[in-house]
Formats: sequence, C-alpha cells, structure tokens
Amino acid sequence: ARGAPEMVGLAALVIAIASAVALARVVVEVAVVAPGQLRAMAPPLAVLVATLAVLAGGLWLIAGRERAEMPAQGNPAELKPALIFAALYALISLAVAASRDHFGSGALYGVAVLSGLTDMDAITLSTARLAEHGGIEAHTAWRVIMVAALANLVFKGAAAAVLGGIRLGARVGVAFLIVVAVGGALIWLWPDRGETSATTPGNNEPTARGRGFIE
Repeated sequence: ARGAPEMVGLAALVIAIASAVALARVVVEVAVVAPGQLRAMAPPLAVLVATLAVLAGGLWLIAGRERAEMPAQGNPAELKPALIFAALYALISLAVAASRDHFGSGALYGVAVLSGLTDMDAITLSTARLAEHGGIEAHTAWRVIMVAALANLVFKGAAAAVLGGIRLGARVGVAFLIVVAVGGALIWLWPDRGETSATTPGNNEPTARGRGFIE
C-alpha cells in the first residue's frame, strides 16, 4: 500500500481477514490436539476470534468505498514453507518442554511471545498437546496461546506500518490494538472454573488460584 493510497483499505482488510483465519485455525488445532481440554480452552480463544472478525467486517465496510484490485497470489502449496514450519515446530516443542521443566509454567509466556512473533501453529500445537497430557493446566495453556496470538498481532501491525506506510499501519494498528486490549482483559479476568475452593491453614475463607500465570 506504500505509494498506492487506493490500496490501503484493501490491504488492511486482507491483513485482518488473514489474522482472523489464523486465530480460528488455532481453535481448530486445539480441538484436534487437545479434545479433552477443548471446553476449557476454546471459549476465551473464540471471543478473540469473534472480536477480530467483527473488526474485519468494519474494515470491509470501509474498503467497500475504495476501488482496488486484488494483487496476484503466489502458489500456496510450496515445499519450503512446510519444511520451515516443521523445523520451527520441533524447536518450539523443545523450548516449551525445557522452559516448563526448568523454569516452571511462567516461562512459557516468554516462549509464547517469541514464537508468536513469527508463527502461531507451532506454539499452539505444543502447548495444547502439553495440556492434553496433563503437563500444564488448561487455563494456563489457553493463556499461553493467547499471549502468542497477541504478540503475533503486534508484529503484524508493526510490519504493516513499516512495509505499507503510516496510513496502512494506522488502520491496521487501531484494529489490532482493540484486539490486544480485549485479549489482555480475557487473560486477566476470565475465570478458572473449579479452581477456587482451596483453603489455607487458619483461614476458613476459600482462596482463589491465580489467573493462570503461575503454576
């Protein structure tokens, strides 16, 4: 869109739709890899998908006022991206397991941020599988995945500004900032079902577990 102002609306719409599809794919991956944890993990992730979908709809209405043609698309079935993903998935799987074993579940958030900058699938599959096999709690797993998703959106917004110019960056950035705000609220406020009954010695009041940040 840099140097072609008429493409800003279309470019922003394409970025938003692609990001919404990527987030929806995360929910599907969780359903496939961790079906036993789907009821606990899917709802907050689905809220994030719905938020981005609504914003994409708004960008579609704006883009409808601007005339622009879709650019030519490349071949989606190339071998090189598949090989890169396989290598990335292996590395992130090792990083997730090593972080949990040596530093606890809290370290997974750092791995999620770094992984989410470039790829969502690897961290999603690794974390969901870990939750399905009891390695981490479901409420921690979906928060790790959401942190990766938010990091991915921040990276895409920054890339849009750098590669597409200020106008594209501003349009995409506003939408993504709203999603990041919603995601942050979900991470902080979403309740952890069935985990508020613990009591401490000498205190009859139940103590709620933390919001998934520390195991």
